[in-house]
Amino acid sequence: MNLLLIFDKNFTINKTKLSDFFKQKAFQYIDITIHEKNIKLKERFISNPSSFNKIKNSFDNIKYYDKVFIFTDKQYEDNYFFHTQENLVICSFYGWKYFTNLSKSNGIIYFIVDVLALEIDPSFRHQKITGCIYDFLWDKTGIDTGMRNSIFCESCQTRLNKTLVDEKKSFFKELEILMDELSISSTKNRDILLENNEEITFSASDINITNETILVSNLINKLNSDTIILDKNTEFWDNKQMSRFIESILLKLPLPALYFDVSNPKKWQIVDGANRLNSLQKFIIEQNFNLTNLEFLKKLNGKSYQQLDGVYKRVIDETAMITYQVGVQTPKAVRDSIVNRINNKRGIK
Repeated sequence: MNLLLIFDKNFTINKTKLSDFFKQKAFQYIDITIHEKNIKLKERFISNPSSFNKIKNSFDNIKYYDKVFIFTDKQYEDNYFFHTQENLVICSFYGWKYFTNLSKSNGIIYFIVDVLALEIDPSFRHQKITGCIYDFLWDKTGIDTGMRNSIFCESCQTRLNKTLVDEKKSFFKELEILMDELSISSTKNRDILLENNEEITFSASDINITNETILVSNLINKLNSDTIILDKNTEFWDNKQMSRFIESILLKLPLPALYFDVSNPKKWQIVDGANRLNSLQKFIIEQNFNLTNLEFLKKLNGKSYQQLDGVYKRVIDETAMITYQVGVQTPKAVRDSIVNRINNKRGIK
């Protein structure tokens, strides 16, 4: 599929890096051309069909492409992100900073994938925000979730698998490659173009990490007060794994350290340790599972937190866990790099 990307006069984007991004992919089915000169959309608001007709009259070569994307900061009359007329798509980034803190580069990739996904199957749109590329995004703040998740949800995947022929399956795979890179970059709060073209460097003096021993009882308080929030999209341990962790506490075994990004002191971001914290929340706060498959304290199998003797509860409450906290003084690029290094090294969530 031959795509032409055109940018409005005041739309800021590094065309060279965007071009390099697509060249590195060497796709077989998606071929991107970036128009050298920017255009000027003279109307205050984008409208359909008026704006589309004016552009088509100005650019005769539009007809030679399967899809032509125009990116602008101007607003649609109906405030949508984009409309399509035949092979022309106009994407509006009006109010972008109010919907997400991610770069417009990420948004460009998202809109391209979104439109091409509709080429594969235009029959369905989610009316609620799910993180699936087929979300309609009535609520425009859903664009942030869409870029960070950047997935075909299970139901859409099932629907597509039933209808895709061989060539479209290969085209679909190329979209998935773009979506995977978009999700990885967006989750790191990174510009997808910088992710592929620039290396982050920093000196030791830029890093501010403190360590502090925190009692489990204090961690419970932070979970209760939403100072620490668990991401519900994480694939957490099952009951057996959570039970073994609780058993490790009761046996006073050494526990791995927890890592937090505390650049916002009111909302600690979990860098490493979500499974351990989720185990504490499920067992102590929510009390929605009983201990099972314990290796040494077999007499406690089947017991909930409430059913434990007071001595066991005190052991849990008074257990001190080592935490490492990445402080607010640490530059954001450094914090992101620390997050990636810890998670990639440990492979632990």
